Amino acid sequence: AEGVKVSLTTKSSRLAGRTLPAGSYLVRREPNEAGVRDVLTRVLPFTGASPIALDTAFTEEGPALGSSTVVNLKKPKVVLVTGPGSDANVSGALRLSVERGLGIRVSRRTASSLSRASFEGVTAVILPPGSPAFVREIESAGSAAALKRFVESGGVVVGIREGTDALRSEALGLSAAKVWEPEPDEADTKKGGKPAEADAKKEPAPAKEPAKSPAVKPASKAATPGAEEDAELLADLARRPLPPPGAFVRTKGYPGHPILFGTEGADLVFLIQDGNPPKRLSRARANVLTVAATDPLAAGFAWKESLDRWAGAPLVTVEEKGKGRVVSFSADPSFRGFFRGPEILLLNTLLLAGVY
Repeated sequence: AEGVKVSLTTKSSRLAGRTLPAGSYLVRREPNEAGVRDVLTRVLPFTGASPIALDTAFTEEGPALGSSTVVNLKKPKVVLVTGPGSDANVSGALRLSVERGLGIRVSRRTASSLSRASFEGVTAVILPPGSPAFVREIESAGSAAALKRFVESGGVVVGIREGTDALRSEALGLSAAKVWEPEPDEADTKKGGKPAEADAKKEPAPAKEPAKSPAVKPASKAATPGAEEDAELLADLARRPLPPPGAFVRTKGYPGHPILFGTEGADLVFLIQDGNPPKRLSRARANVLTVAATDPLAAGFAWKESLDRWAGAPLVTVEEKGKGRVVSFSADPSFRGFFRGPEILLLNTLLLAGVY
């Protein structure tokens, strides 16, 4: 906001007996105006940052601070897509997170206006959760074409929960991610596309056997009231979405990914609410953050079958498209604006656009 030009270290270095971890901000004197020191002195107390004065770019270990591992950051300009059908509570919390965390104003545009909107200077567009109608509006021909042009020319589009549905749609085609789907039913279509049940009705009924004298049969366990219904429900579990009522899950990050800068040593926990978790992308680095493969439940409640599906599933993925990036959050990184642990991943995604 003060116009200071800031760079970012993407590799760890050691200088003046101190370790500068990857993700450290570097303010050089030369590209900035003469009063930059006074500006920093004034604003740093409000950020919680710990400044270190350096008199050289040469390091004792790791890349020098004048190398290509140090990149220049752009001032973020973020657009949040809203409109009829968008989740106002989530959108409001996301807007609060960005404005509180990065100190910038978030522009809002309705999904129906994307086709005629200008993305000049915009660095990132957020697609929040919403109704099927809201997603369809994003997928409409004009909106889809505008978003694709934005990404392919170097922009970053961020989908959150249902917002990722549009990214995976045929209309946009910005994400190759697949989600969990139930296995086909054994009674599903046979050749010619007709259900097996329909064919069975056409078969002649078997010939009746001669009547026999009635005999008393012992009661079977299957005759227990409700047993057959319970067995049917258990058999159907594999085909049901099973959204967890509210489960906080442990995570595992891809080492050194810029979206994870600042979280080293932190136990990031996400709240999952959906029954159709995404599948891992083929490129390992694209799966930035995944649900822990073993013992994922940190708090809350989830059905065992639901946790089995989510174990190892990606929570944050990054895909390249043209010159831009497509980032998918399968869970809300700023749940209701108060669950702020994962919020740093959203802020890094918006601030470090182009670095990852």
